[in-house]
Amino acid sequence: MMELYEIKDLLETLKERLSHIEDLLDLKTLDETIKTLEAKTYEQGFWDQHEAAQQVIEALKKAKNKRTNYDGLVDAVENIELFYELIEIGESVDKLDETIQQTLKHFDQFETS
Repeated sequence: MMELYEIKDLLETLKERLSHIEDLLDLKTLDETIKTLEAKTYEQGFWDQHEAAQQVIEALKKAKNKRTNYDGLVDAVENIELFYELIEIGESVDKLDETIQQTLKHFDQFETS
């Protein structure tokens, strides 16, 4: 099991990585893109042009996946932060190492995709 100071250092590193990903994604623009693409799917005649509709659906799926994956990273960091706080007050925490390994794996996958 990691020492408290190691978990704190890891959290700082993960938050920096998360901030970098946030900057790369430009979340405001990503959210606006999702909203715009979703609105297009409700336009009258949208499904009449199958190829164009398919392109919009693919772009929407890709944008939503980016957002969902980012949100998953945020949740994972928050979970580690909660574990840190519990350990800090003397509570026993199960699966901390597993959670950290999964989180690091998700960060690596996200950053290389």
